[in-house]
Amino acid sequence: MKLTGWVSVGFGLGVAIAGCGKVDTAVGCDDFGVDADAQKVEAFLDTGDRFATDSVTLANQVEATCRAVATDLGITPPMATRDQLQVEATCLAVRDEIELIIDGALPAGATLTLDFVPPVCTVDIDAYGSCVAECDANVSVDAQVMCEPGHLSGRCSGSCTGSCRVEGTVACDATCSGTCSGTCTGTCAGDCDGTCSATDAEGRCVGTCDGTCMGSCNATCMGMCEGSCIADVEGSCMGTCTGSCDVDFEAPRCEGDVDVMADVDCRAACDARVDATAQCTEPSVAVYFDGTIDPAGQERLLALITTLERNYPRLLQLQAQLTQIAESGATLVGTFDSASAAARRLGVRATACFVDATAVAVDSAATVDVTLSVTVEVTASASATAG
Repeated sequence: MKLTGWVSVGFGLGVAIAGCGKVDTAVGCDDFGVDADAQKVEAFLDTGDRFATDSVTLANQVEATCRAVATDLGITPPMATRDQLQVEATCLAVRDEIELIIDGALPAGATLTLDFVPPVCTVDIDAYGSCVAECDANVSVDAQVMCEPGHLSGRCSGSCTGSCRVEGTVACDATCSGTCSGTCTGTCAGDCDGTCSATDAEGRCVGTCDGTCMGSCNATCMGMCEGSCIADVEGSCMGTCTGSCDVDFEAPRCEGDVDVMADVDCRAACDARVDATAQCTEPSVAVYFDGTIDPAGQERLLALITTLERNYPRLLQLQAQLTQIAESGATLVGTFDSASAAARRLGVRATACFVDATAVAVDSAATVDVTLSVTVEVTASASATAG
């Protein structure tokens, strides 16, 4: 794990996915005693089980989102073949349809632009600390979990230095990741109650609005923000503070890498466990068209724009979470091998459970890789229309 400087805090299924399962608890994979080896083995088995569940959950969520896009575009995805996951079959059908619409309905010289702020993912500091203490007998529950400086966040009841993110529909005089209803100092993508310097083929503003913007604002929004209002602060923060707080953060989370002085195998296992449940923000997406619409392709193009505005944010959010766990999941698979010595010392039953858990982790990591790959392909098929 890449470590630079650090700050630390204390810590007191819908669609079936082939190839994934859980550790076989029928053989008694849940109680190996109280010594250090037993503690590590039980923690690894628990992590593998959670990782398997979370990988299937994410695959199902991506598949459901791709299926929603397919419904909006009027196509029926095929059933998965024997060597496919359903998420792969559904999302690749969506990718192909998006590319067909772009090739057939987007006139030469026209552009379809997607404007969004990338998702931000955070992991639970307390959950990471508890996981490491559960796995490593030499780590106490009050060990210090470290987060890169400037990447620690949470509720700050004191003075926040950094950025303050307030969610919902709120008064804002800062960056709005969402829909701005007010004065926008940058590009307004949406409706402009005033004079707009540039409009798309549908008459929506895609330039500077001299008046009230009702849409995405890529600079400062002065008015109401529906989404996330993010401001640089040095003082009180009524939302989530990212940076530093002059008192202890409440429910601390980390937007960067986390680490703790503990067994290397346990750190790898806990990376996978907390990354699988990372919280990633869902960005707002503004889609606007510049050019003359081909009458023959107008209906298909407008259906694509509508579904991108509706579903692209969720795909970006899921893609960010999958990216977060892909690397740690691969590391987890390798770490099972190095941690297997503890299982062998416990005997035949623990070894059998560990072999089973390793196979489950391999399947789960493969599911994550496939799901991330098709998610990237779908988002790239739409992003490729930009410019």
